[in-house]
Amino acid sequence: EPLPLRVTLPDGEVVEGAEVEPALSSLLGRRVRLQAAHDAPGRFAAPGRHQDFAPVHVLTTRTLAHLRALQPEVDWDVRRFRANFLLDDGDAPGAFSEDALLGRDLRGPSGLTLAVGLPTPRCVVVTRAHEELPADPRTLRTLAEHHEFDLGPFGRHACAGAYAETRAPGRVRVGDVLVPEGDAGPPSAAIATSLARVQALLAGAAPA
Repeated sequence: EPLPLRVTLPDGEVVEGAEVEPALSSLLGRRVRLQAAHDAPGRFAAPGRHQDFAPVHVLTTRTLAHLRALQPEVDWDVRRFRANFLLDDGDAPGAFSEDALLGRDLRGPSGLTLAVGLPTPRCVVVTRAHEELPADPRTLRTLAEHHEFDLGPFGRHACAGAYAETRAPGRVRVGDVLVPEGDAGPPSAAIATSLARVQALLAGAAPA
C-alpha cells in the first residue's frame, strides 16, 4: 500500500500516494521505492529524525579561504563538506567564520530562520575522493591541527562549518541574504546549550 505522502517536485508539481514513486524515479533517473522507516535503538539517533545532530549544515566561503591559506596544496572544494548552505562572506582568510554564528539565528527574506548551534565535527569522509576530486588525508589533518572543539560526551573533534535547526520555515534562493540575529557570545556557551538539546533529543525528551 502506498505511503500517505504528498511531495512537491522541483518544478512545483505535487504528487501523492501511488504517484510518488514513479515521479521520483523519473526525476532521479533510477527506480525509487519508498519504505516506512522505524526508529532503531542507538545512542546517536534521535527518535523520529534522520540525522545525527541537526538537519541543516552551513559553511562559509571565508572558512574555505582560510583552509586554503593554511594548506594551499589541498583542493578545498566545497563538495568535500556536503553543506546545505554555502554562505558567501568574502574570501579573506584568517578565521573559521561560522564560529561567530554559533548560538545566533540566520534570517532570510522569506522569513526562513535557522538557529545555528554546534560546530560541525568532521570525519574521514572529507578525505575521500569526490567525483574528480582526489582523496587527500591532509584535509582532516589540517582541521585537527587548527580547529578542534570539545563536544562533551561526543569527544573532541576537528570541525568546519556549523549545524543548524529550522526555527521558522521559508523558501531560500541562490543570492538571498541571510542576516545574523542575536549577539555573538563565546562559542563554548553556544556549544553547551546545543549539546544539552542534542542529549535531550537522544534521550527522547521534548527539546527546550
